[in-house]
Amino acid sequence: MEDIDTKNIDIILQELTTKIAELKQNESDIQGVISICYSLHEELIIFKHRISASLNQEMNEELDLGEKNQTNLIDAIEIEEFEEIIETKAEETKQKKKIDEERRSVNEILSQSQTTLADQFGEQKILDLTKEIGLNERFLLTQNLFNGDAVLFEKTINRLNNCSSKEEAIAFFKNDLAKTFDWNLKSTMVKKFIKLIERRYH
Repeated sequence: MEDIDTKNIDIILQELTTKIAELKQNESDIQGVISICYSLHEELIIFKHRISASLNQEMNEELDLGEKNQTNLIDAIEIEEFEEIIETKAEETKQKKKIDEERRSVNEILSQSQTTLADQFGEQKILDLTKEIGLNERFLLTQNLFNGDAVLFEKTINRLNNCSSKEEAIAFFKNDLAKTFDWNLKSTMVKKFIKLIERRYH
């Protein structure tokens, strides 16, 4: 608590001491002593208020300091928790990215393997066209290229299957079949048919 000026009280007390000493010699001056006592009473009330105000100020300052320290502590805790959350999220993102990359790598490898196998089987030589062409494929070729004539399709396959060379088979395809049925050489079914012939004489 800060020092409070008591100068006025000291002066009044000195005057009161003097008046009391004089009063012993002259009792008629009692009114002067009473007046000084009133002045002392007023100064003591003022002094009391100053002490209370000083105490209240100190208490308020201590409370403000305590609240400030508490706020700083809370802020520090919140910042630390926030940083921990950010670090956790960053680590989770990093792990997820790593897992996604590993999964993508595995999928790419599997996809490449499947493509390679498909290409290998697609390019594999056919020893016998009559055995290689499945039921569904046979039906589609017959309907789309031979106007639904299954007998003609079988005869054509046997002829192509027994050519002496790839050149002979391709010549038969272009000069006889394609012209007879007016095939569009860019159509999907014609390309599929050509692919079968090429694989037969691969």
